[in-house]
Amino acid sequence: SQSRYGITGSVGVSGSLTVGGSINVTGNTVVSGYVERQTLSYARYKATNQSINNAAYTTVLWDADDTKWWNGDAGISYNTGTGVFTNTSAYTRMYLVKATITYASNTTGRRIFRLVMNTMDDEHCAYTEEIVPTSNVSSVSLVGIIKMAPNEYFKMRTYQSSTISLNLTNPSAFFANTIVITVL
Repeated sequence: SQSRYGITGSVGVSGSLTVGGSINVTGNTVVSGYVERQTLSYARYKATNQSINNAAYTTVLWDADDTKWWNGDAGISYNTGTGVFTNTSAYTRMYLVKATITYASNTTGRRIFRLVMNTMDDEHCAYTEEIVPTSNVSSVSLVGIIKMAPNEYFKMRTYQSSTISLNLTNPSAFFANTIVITVL
């Protein structure tokens, strides 16, 4: 039956149901069979090299959309000038962030990669990964789950101590210098 304000009583659906907007359910809900939710994701990569000064934290700038990993509206915007990712949705969301950067050849010093939330500084970040490179090309990967309210933001920062400036390179390797953000 249908009331002036919506549907009351039992509802049966045969086949698929597409809803534009939200569904509010009160009381007990029983779902049987296969239920699928679209995975929403946003991705970017480095199409050009970025110089990282010695002994200074630098925000990684992801200069190109990576549409092969982009699916639906993840509620994320990206500022190409500041390297900031912002939750532009109307909802507090949990995000899975997977990112990899690759430095040019150099085995001196260490490499640090950090996810910095909102107004946190580099020493009080949400996630950090550090390596001491042992081969000519050194990649650093970071995976983290973050909770972001509307208009909260994060950026990826890196640090290296090779005694000289090093480039984040654009190798053709799969996932090198890529960030993928997925709604959980």
